[in-house]
Amino acid sequence: MAEHEKSVAEHKEPRERSSKVEPIWYMFTYVLEIVSGLIIYFTMVQTSGDERLKMHAEHAIVLGIIAIAIGALVETFLPGTIAWLVNFIVWLYFVYLGFEAYSGIDVPIPGFPTHASSPKK
Repeated sequence: MAEHEKSVAEHKEPRERSSKVEPIWYMFTYVLEIVSGLIIYFTMVQTSGDERLKMHAEHAIVLGIIAIAIGALVETFLPGTIAWLVNFIVWLYFVYLGFEAYSGIDVPIPGFPTHASSPKK
């Protein structure tokens, strides 16, 4: 448990800006989930070659697919208002990830690879 907390603490430290990409693109990557992830991946990543932006775009795409599956499952079994609330909470998580990426902090997501230049100890 202590190793996980240490790992999370390492990723909570903001990084210096090491790319030519404006930080707002990290935020935009997550706001529209899969759509903005695809837009960023096929436009900004291809032109800038920024590996960190590529990682966040990939996370947004995969998490967007997972969110669609969760949304469909929730809407099948729960009433409309509750399903909408669950979908809204999932979207807020995306906004949180985008804000943290904008701030220079890579939030570790279980099962997803982290950025290659993330600090490792």
